[in-house]
Amino acid sequence: MEIELQEIADFVITIPPFDHLPAQIITQLIKKMSIRYIRRGTELLIEENIQNRLYLLRKGAISLLSEKNQLLGKLGEGDICTAFCQLQDKEKFTIHVEEDTLVYSISCQAMTVILDEYPDELAYFQETYSKHLNQSIESWQGENNLVSTLMQTPISDIMHHPVITADVSISIRDAAIIMTENNVSSLILLKENKVSGLLTDKDITKRCIARDISRSTRVDQIMTAVIVSSSMDVDAFEAMMIMSRKQIRHLPIIEHQKLCGIISISDFLRLEGRNSVYISNAIGKADSIEEIQEHCQLIPQ
Repeated sequence: MEIELQEIADFVITIPPFDHLPAQIITQLIKKMSIRYIRRGTELLIEENIQNRLYLLRKGAISLLSEKNQLLGKLGEGDICTAFCQLQDKEKFTIHVEEDTLVYSISCQAMTVILDEYPDELAYFQETYSKHLNQSIESWQGENNLVSTLMQTPISDIMHHPVITADVSISIRDAAIIMTENNVSSLILLKENKVSGLLTDKDITKRCIARDISRSTRVDQIMTAVIVSSSMDVDAFEAMMIMSRKQIRHLPIIEHQKLCGIISISDFLRLEGRNSVYISNAIGKADSIEEIQEHCQLIPQ
């Protein structure tokens, strides 16, 4: 395989649902893919020659807007835009390019032919973008005030810093000790003072204990090497969207190659606990004076 195609393949196989496909199918797909560079500030309209193609973001960021110019969502590196792969529905969108962006794309017709024997993966792409977005945030949509709170909360307000880190060369046992002593569920691993990977409590359970791997094994043997991260310029809602789409529980915040902080799912739950609607509902359902007092402590002073 040519070097350029191999680079595309190495990236594509890390992205669900492509990661469930065999190598020969990935090869067929990437041979049909084209590469496009789009400058920041560009707007792509449905009338342009972008319909009936699936887009995979390699670098950059885009916003997806409805016909009424309402923000439907934002996509970044590793995200898939199915909005224009109109296999079932006829929806109209505008894409606004927020950063210089590099995308891989493939015609929906070619993809349908190649994935003919993989109905589950094909079904994913045949669903509309709106459906994927709704699935990602359905658990949050019940509280409009909470969504508003998330959108108004800078990521710096909920992230943890300084971040607990360790060298990538330590053992799994030592990593577990560090996490226990600092009461954290994740550990950022560094190599030459640069972020090299992420270790979570689930990694230790699934990749070490469940497989009966020696605790003296280097931690880089079970860490997640390709980690999803975000920059400081996102709000809490955008961060939550990233974590929901990527199905991750921890999100490192990196700015100019510097580790600034980290957030976890529990941070959003704590933010929910400070929401006025949540607090008022909780107080209304309280069964005792003690419960009311406990919930009242969440009210900002």
